[in-house]
Amino acid sequence: MEKRRETRSRGETKSEVEGKKDLMTKKDGILETEAGDLDTTRKADADLDYGGSLEGSTEVQKAMERAKNETEAVFEKDSGALDQTHAESEQDKTGLESQLDSTKRDAKKIQEAGSSVETRETKEGLADAARKTDEDSDFFDEQSKLLDAAIAESKRIQSELQSQVRSKGK
Repeated sequence: MEKRRETRSRGETKSEVEGKKDLMTKKDGILETEAGDLDTTRKADADLDYGGSLEGSTEVQKAMERAKNETEAVFEKDSGALDQTHAESEQDKTGLESQLDSTKRDAKKIQEAGSSVETRETKEGLADAARKTDEDSDFFDEQSKLLDAAIAESKRIQSELQSQVRSKGK
């Protein structure tokens, strides 16, 4: 009499959480590189004398402006992709919290059943089921917190980089 919803193993869940954390870290690194490139380009542009010919100086200035604009556009595109990863990770976190709530409801039901049984074997079986449910609850709570911390850290880094890109050299 199996009555299980479609669920994943702990290993699959843990792997998915790690994968999301790694993806956010990778995308944060890409944004850091792009923000650094833009900062370097802005500094180089500010340091140029533009003392060559009128035509040459104009072309160099246009090229520098293009480099800054294109880097900014790539940063904004990649920042948007990171926003999407954050949204997906938030959905995953909601799923983990839903599974945590389900295991807590199951634990309560097992506890209620345990209080109304008489035989030692049944009590022991229900106590074992309660321990297993507690382990599952602890697992989902841990994974949810790990994912939440990764999302928060990634959003913090992204926000700092967005401020850096949007405020300097405009």
